[in-house]
Amino acid sequence: MPQLLLHSYPYLTAESPDSFARLTLTQRVPRFLDDVLAADNWNEEQRAAILELKEEILHNRPIKTLDLSPGLAKGWEVFFEQWGGKPWFELPFLHAEIYLYERLLSDLGYHQSRVKDPFFAQKHAPLAEHIDHLQGKWAAVQSWPSQLAPREYLKQGMALALGGNQADLSQVQLAAQPDVRKDLSQDKLLIDQRKAAIELILTHEKPTIHYLLDNAGLELMHDMMFIWLLRQVGADVIIHPKEQPIFVSDVTLPDWMETNSFLHTHIPSMAEALNENGQTFMFNDFWTFPLSFYDWPKELIEAFSKATLIISKGDANYRRILGDRQIPPTEDPAPLTRYLPAPLLAIRTLKSEIQVGLSPEKFQQVQSEDPDWMVNGKWGVFQLFMGQWAVGSE
Repeated sequence: MPQLLLHSYPYLTAESPDSFARLTLTQRVPRFLDDVLAADNWNEEQRAAILELKEEILHNRPIKTLDLSPGLAKGWEVFFEQWGGKPWFELPFLHAEIYLYERLLSDLGYHQSRVKDPFFAQKHAPLAEHIDHLQGKWAAVQSWPSQLAPREYLKQGMALALGGNQADLSQVQLAAQPDVRKDLSQDKLLIDQRKAAIELILTHEKPTIHYLLDNAGLELMHDMMFIWLLRQVGADVIIHPKEQPIFVSDVTLPDWMETNSFLHTHIPSMAEALNENGQTFMFNDFWTFPLSFYDWPKELIEAFSKATLIISKGDANYRRILGDRQIPPTEDPAPLTRYLPAPLLAIRTLKSEIQVGLSPEKFQQVQSEDPDWMVNGKWGVFQLFMGQWAVGSE
């Protein structure tokens, strides 16, 4: 199977003391858990569980097997068969992070409806802080289809979506975060394959686009504007939120609805435009399981195989494309991603130690200019993976 090419590379883990994974688990995650603990709505049992989880990670103890209730068993059984009882630093980094959030939700009683989304207020607070910026941005965006050719306003819409990806609540502990109000500058783009992606869209009279959401709050607002632009060229956009909270800020349906409510109050013209023909959502519990894109269930593969283009937002989705493996940045992505059933455009600012498809010259340039380029959120890509449509694929 094509994904075996990815399987030949080792997972990213926290085993190396100098890795970003180790930094995340030993510094950023404990601070995040301290922030969760600071909320005043936890009982003693919940507080003890949060502290236990923090100590378990800091001391690299074996992970605990979760109660495999019917709602969890399908996605987690294989994970615990392979990784149950292993210490945190040995886990694949992406798996460890997804387990962290599932463990936290389980400990807090989310699945028993004892607690709602613990990150909900945190996700939506930035909207009120940036009302003027968002109103101005929408005023500009809604004028683009009447002033610009489709190729140009789709290109600018993609830049809008990438700029929004810089606002990531799961990265709040990183220093010197970029200003989300500014689009990523051209000189910070490592790969820009927007032209090819736009051609794919415009060669279809009614393209079908699956949009894999990432963060709520400011990023989601930018995504909504871009989705509206896609619809101006006749695209049928299917939106993929998460079914439960994960990575602090990932979009759930309640997040979408809350953002829509914000629009009705503060930017009613955008709410009206966005909701003119309703929204099409597709839900699948895959997105909250410790799995990579080559593990897509049958129903997702069938849906994606009919797509003109899959648009994948954010860092975690990029990691899932490549299985969160230790792959040289100059590796050709085509042989690694031929399993994809349709072309996929990754729109991503780099916040983890994985990237492929760079020329040797570009790699040397960025490595010399910014040694932390992989993790500081200052660099971005518009990277098109052609999947089964790649030249030379069988």
